Amino acid sequence: MCHKLLFLFCIVASSTAFAKAVLERTIKERIVVANTVSLQVYHVAGSDPAIVFETGSAAPAIYWTLVLKGLSQRVPNTLLAYNREGYGKSELSHRAYSVDTDNRNLQQLLKALNISTPFIYVGHSYAYYVMQNYITYYPEQIAALLYVDPVTVYFIDKTQALTPDKLLPPLDTLPDNVFARALRRETQALSETVASVRPHQIPKKVPCRVIAAQYAFDPNKRDLKAWREGQNMLASHCNSQLIIAQNSDHTVPMKAPQIVIEQVIQLVQELTPKKGL
Repeated sequence: MCHKLLFLFCIVASSTAFAKAVLERTIKERIVVANTVSLQVYHVAGSDPAIVFETGSAAPAIYWTLVLKGLSQRVPNTLLAYNREGYGKSELSHRAYSVDTDNRNLQQLLKALNISTPFIYVGHSYAYYVMQNYITYYPEQIAALLYVDPVTVYFIDKTQALTPDKLLPPLDTLPDNVFARALRRETQALSETVASVRPHQIPKKVPCRVIAAQYAFDPNKRDLKAWREGQNMLASHCNSQLIIAQNSDHTVPMKAPQIVIEQVIQLVQELTPKKGL
């Protein structure tokens, strides 16, 4: 799995300059201290429920630029994308990595920005684990979930992606910088992360949807089958059909931002009567 993340990082890096060029002035980039660590955020002030974006592994928050831009023009909701520790300009603390820490950081970030809960949580790829952990321990803070081409526990188990020969060797090729250290510790903790999330289920009362890329980034047919099976199982739990991002590879937020935008808008509309907006 790790070598695939490195491949994705190359794609994201090549797109960063383009993403920066299309950031709107209403999307404010700043550094905010949360849970004693400085985190880089992209924030658009607005109404409730807020829409919060969680990136995948090896992908910075600017990855959501096109989605943020599109939504800022079409909905009045607060928008927030942020970099986890060590990503982008975010500080890397000396704490051991865990999705629990990721969740606490986000909670404190929301408080620092005066963003109310519950919020709509949107996440790509590895973000599935951060989101599953959050919804398990803080279900009252989540209004809806949108998973974008998630790397499910089912996929990890079926492909034995956590074996040392698959997981660890590619880490040796990373440079010695803050981002690489963040990615190393996130990847090295993956076994514990998957184990902690494995028993969790999404509460039935929480609306959720799953977007899948038409083209997976792994060409292995067996792995592709497991990838899609895991996503279909997740969509079934959400009582919805799997939504295919046509002509997109795994980098859906950049290659097919419109489908993410449309699904978020539908969730906002679905929640509107319930919140009396």
